[in-house]
Amino acid sequence: MVDKTEPTAKVANIISTLEDSSGNKIAQILAMQNEFVIYELDTPDVNNRLKVLIEGHSDESEKQIIKKFDAVKQKYVKSKGMLYRSVNHGVMKNRIAHALASCLSSEDPSFDGNAVFDTLCKEVEEEQKRIVTNRFLYLLPVVLSVAIWFVLSYSLMQQRVVVTPNWQIVSGFLASSLGAAVSIFSGVKKLHFEEFPYSRFYFFIGVERVLLGFVVGAAAYIAIKSGLLTSSLLTKSYWSDLMVFVAAGFSEHFIPSIIRKIDA
Repeated sequence: MVDKTEPTAKVANIISTLEDSSGNKIAQILAMQNEFVIYELDTPDVNNRLKVLIEGHSDESEKQIIKKFDAVKQKYVKSKGMLYRSVNHGVMKNRIAHALASCLSSEDPSFDGNAVFDTLCKEVEEEQKRIVTNRFLYLLPVVLSVAIWFVLSYSLMQQRVVVTPNWQIVSGFLASSLGAAVSIFSGVKKLHFEEFPYSRFYFFIGVERVLLGFVVGAAAYIAIKSGLLTSSLLTKSYWSDLMVFVAAGFSEHFIPSIIRKIDA
């Protein structure tokens, strides 16, 4: 007599060996019941990680589970295909697995598994929209800063010949903005844009980074004028001075290095 309180042979084998029938390594078991198991393969292909094995204690029970799976298969495959877009990959992966497990085990005829997967897909899409918006707001301050200081520098272009104080200040801010832009754009991929609940926070962080570039640029200007920064390059032309401002805007470690030099 079949013991329906125990996992079927194939389900039990996957759980004990952590290998599927093809010999693929299983990273983890995400959800299971006695007649099915949902697991993640140990493979770099995100779209091929989630797998489901169905084996009923009887032909009739297996047909019932397969019928439930077929009813949500399209939505399940769609949500699984969207996994690579999700920043919270681990959380979304587990939610998809448990949603499928609920669909396969539910005895409630009113349970709408497709609606569950539709909700998951919509959440991933909304998450992507929010991340793009947050990234845009984070980059906006430095883009505006470069544009504004470029226009001001262009309007004072005639003063560069005699290197007036106005030209020195405006071109210095432009160079610092360019350095900050290089720093921000080069590091944007390392940031997570879903940490804060409000998008405007990322705009404020972007403003903070630009202001930091200005502060470091101003410190560099003072260091040059005070003679603390000396080099044969600085005496060649104002372009060499601007390069110092670019480097200052780029590096947030510039001020600590100046302080250490002053202490020495």
